[in-house]
Amino acid sequence: MANSLRFLKEILFSFYLTKMQLASLVFCPVEKQSF
Repeated sequence: MANSLRFLKEILFSFYLTKMQLASLVFCPVEKQSF
């Protein structure tokens, strides 16, 4: 039980990290263009 919960947490954390990376990739060019 605990192993599956830890596995879920790792999946959610990795998904969150990749989402943040994608957001930075999307927003960085926009910020550079606005200046």
